[in-house]
Amino acid sequence: MGIYIIADEMDHSPEQATEEKRYLLQMQAGDETAFKMLYNKHSKTIYYKILMLVKVEDTADELTQQLFVKIWQKRQLLDPSQGFLLYSLKMAGNLVFDFYRKIARDQQLLQEIMERSLEVYSPIEEGIYFKESRQLILQAVDQLPPQQKKVFTLCRLEGKSYEEVSEILGISVATVSNHLQQASRKVKNRMESWDKATIVLLMTWLMIHS
Repeated sequence: MGIYIIADEMDHSPEQATEEKRYLLQMQAGDETAFKMLYNKHSKTIYYKILMLVKVEDTADELTQQLFVKIWQKRQLLDPSQGFLLYSLKMAGNLVFDFYRKIARDQQLLQEIMERSLEVYSPIEEGIYFKESRQLILQAVDQLPPQQKKVFTLCRLEGKSYEEVSEILGISVATVSNHLQQASRKVKNRMESWDKATIVLLMTWLMIHS
């Protein structure tokens, strides 16, 4: 199992496609210069794709470097007709998934990620990623007291500001903040009762959608 990172739509001229295929063939033959050319061309794009998932610059940079080491080590397995970026993003998705699996074995890091996920939770866009995890977070929210549920839903799920929620519910900004803190704590506590594999998937889903 892994995470599928979607490549952006890009227009390549026949000349560019031919040039990249030449670099790929040269890299497969052990040409380090060709490898550096591909690194310089695609590493920034890949880095930002990974950063979208892990949210930490140092981690994204480390995973990007790991990725290119693996690409060089497995260069003979690369299919030049598939395209370098598509191949690289597939490998990057596997690295990110492994990263989240390792988090499950680190209790302190897992706790930090759980807390961070609630802080940066943003409006949910429908997609193909981790629908079961979305359902789990919604079930946790559904267990909240009515007012906390309203505040959490408006702030975290719909992305409204404290001021907007204050006007909608007719309560002070300070009260909104207090309800949100209590709600976030209760959701986090409920998450702690889930098994680690579920948490890994949930954290990945939250990071993708934040």
